[in-house]
Amino acid sequence: MKTLYLLRHAKSSWTDPTLEDHERTLNERGRRTAPLMGAYMREHGYVPDYVLCSSARRTLETLELLRPSLEPGTPVDVDPGIYHVPAPTMMRVVRRLPPASDRALIIGHNPGLEDLIEMLARPDGTRAELEAREKLAAGFPTAGFAVLRADVSAWDEVMPQACQLVCVVKPKELADLDD
Repeated sequence: MKTLYLLRHAKSSWTDPTLEDHERTLNERGRRTAPLMGAYMREHGYVPDYVLCSSARRTLETLELLRPSLEPGTPVDVDPGIYHVPAPTMMRVVRRLPPASDRALIIGHNPGLEDLIEMLARPDGTRAELEAREKLAAGFPTAGFAVLRADVSAWDEVMPQACQLVCVVKPKELADLDD
């Protein structure tokens, strides 16, 4: 069994119009929600044994705010190749995750992550899966988190529409966010 955790970077700032998109930082809301999502992950046992993070500044800041919720020594790779890529590219990334990892977290961007969830999740399933799909249909916000499980022994066996969509969690479910 392989478990894939997908986390969209936390809310970024648009206050400095001179920054290139890759260099945008988190805003105050993002700095609040990233640790909340990390705590949620830890409390629910969604602790990765490997992390793959986009090289964008906002994803790296999200990762740093999650670190207290990770196991010490969790391997982390930063990959500029997952910065704003489409779902088919992300699918290839998933299939190349380290074989020793059973619970991988990818911290990235939309629309690639949301489209990847749609690509991987089986179209039918339990009531909980259908509810998660409905929640996803309303959008995958910044700091959104999803869990997918694949009944495979290796990442390169992960197939489209064959994963259980365990949950989709939005930061507004964890805190009263007004901005």
